[in-house]
Amino acid sequence: RAGRPVYVERFTPLVYFYSAIAAASLVAFAYYYGLLALSVLTFVIFVYSDFKGALTHVVLDEPKNVDVPAIGQSALEFQMHHEIPRDNVIKPYVEMCGDLNVYISVCLGLNTFVFGPSVIFCGLGALMLLGGYAGQWSHRCAHMTMSQRPAWMTKLQDWGIMLPAAQHALHHQTHDGNFPILSGWTTTLVQRMVATVPSRAVWLSAFCFAAIFDVGIFYTATKAVLG
Repeated sequence: RAGRPVYVERFTPLVYFYSAIAAASLVAFAYYYGLLALSVLTFVIFVYSDFKGALTHVVLDEPKNVDVPAIGQSALEFQMHHEIPRDNVIKPYVEMCGDLNVYISVCLGLNTFVFGPSVIFCGLGALMLLGGYAGQWSHRCAHMTMSQRPAWMTKLQDWGIMLPAAQHALHHQTHDGNFPILSGWTTTLVQRMVATVPSRAVWLSAFCFAAIFDVGIFYTATKAVLG
């Protein structure tokens, strides 16, 4: 739409605040439930974050969602990213994390009100927050040149832990596949889901469901296991 800004400046101090709270929450979780429990939960949320990032990607890549309230601005930025793939390399990383400010504030705020700030809830919320930030970092690195990308990140890409640049490049050829941006582990699953259920309404509904209920579902399951 003519005159509509594509990039909006984010309130970056909130990113640092959320990161500090997340770090403290993980220390508390490890103290009460141990490093093994934290490691297992980290792996589970890492896998889920790859899937959730893909789910978000599918929704924001849909041009018609530019006019959907709450997510329209993010969808517009994703459309521009297709035109300027390296815009997320030029953009400061903290700004990329700031793209998640509203989503994080609303979703975690709502779930904190419902479930209360327990150690399990805060630890889980911290992992989901950092999973989102890690997805932004992985996506950024997938667009960096070899000289720009940190050596340790290139190693993680080579080992298949973080999204390989070549795999993400396939997405930018057609924009209709290879949606994960964290590790790429859920690529096949998401591809099959998109092929089976291409409905925009279904994916938008799934995105809204995950945004509202995923923390609560994981919290209930984690609490049942840890007691």
